[in-house]
This record gives sequence, structure tokens and C-alpha cells, in this order.
Amino acid sequence: MTTIAAPTGTVTVGVDTHMDIHVAAALDGLGRLLGSAGFATSPAGNAELIRWAERHGPVGRVGVEGTGSYGAQLTATCSRPDTKSSRSTARTAKLAGPAARTTSSSASTNT
Repeated sequence: MTTIAAPTGTVTVGVDTHMDIHVAAALDGLGRLLGSAGFATSPAGNAELIRWAERHGPVGRVGVEGTGSYGAQLTATCSRPDTKSSRSTARTAKLAGPAARTTSSSASTNT
């Protein structure tokens, strides 16, 4: 993981979900890429993704592609009230980077 920009404000995370791996991208408050990484599609992988995102700063939003299929488990994990950061989930664009940008530039809705 390479940090490209210093964090500004809250972090927005976009996740492109697949059967075997979720790919996440973290953006700062100005939409600059902070990093991206892949995670297993297991409960342990979901927890690792959340810890990774929180290392970039306070998480404001998480956009998950495929909330009704491959991303369902991750969406449920991010929506739990006992998760550290305040999160909302949304269906977003196809790729993690654009998904995060879409989420950071518009109101998040549960669909």
C-alpha cells in the first residue's frame, strides 16, 4: 500500500466486490487516493478491510458495489452499530476508485 496524498477530513471508501476478493480504495475529503488494497471475502477479510480503512483516518462513508450479492456480508458488517466508525452504505459505480468518488460527492442512500 502506497500513500499518495495526506489525509484531509473524513475518509471515503469504495469497495468493488467479487466472489473471492473485495478491492477497496480510500479517498480523502478532497477525493485524493490514499490507497487501495484487496481483502478476502470472509468475516476476517471484512474486519481487515475495516481496520485498513480506519488507518487512513476517520471513515465518513463506505460505498459497496453489489450490496445484495457479493457485497452483502460486507454491507452488513459495515452497517452494524458496534462498528467503530459511523458508516453508511450505498450501491455505487463498478470500480472501487470511482465508487468512492461517487459516494464522496453525493448523498449516500441504502438501496
